Amino acid sequence: MEKMKDFLYPRRLMYIAVLMLAACQSLGVPQADTFNKRAVAAYSSVSAASQTVTTLYVSQKITQEKALESLDEVEQVKKAVDAAVQLYSTDRTGAETRLDDALLILKALQAAIAAGGPS
Repeated sequence: MEKMKDFLYPRRLMYIAVLMLAACQSLGVPQADTFNKRAVAAYSSVSAASQTVTTLYVSQKITQEKALESLDEVEQVKKAVDAAVQLYSTDRTGAETRLDDALLILKALQAAIAAGGPS
């Protein structure tokens, strides 16, 4: 029974986080509406993804190989956000597109991490 609790604990945290995000949206918490706010949210999500991978590895829910692979992918998303931020001063439309692309990749990566790391 104790092993079952250990297995379910990270999943419960993930579900609680998803419910909290959904609640914030339904309560009218404003979404990031400017490029800078979206970039800050992206950096926060990158940091959270990195911390989640570390937590999963430390709690032995994923292997070292999956943890390193996941952290590498998180770093690549961070570099994509960095590139979008740097581009913003000269090409706002291009920067918006790059940030959107990075956010889509980050969303897919977060789903993969929640499922136990990229395959």
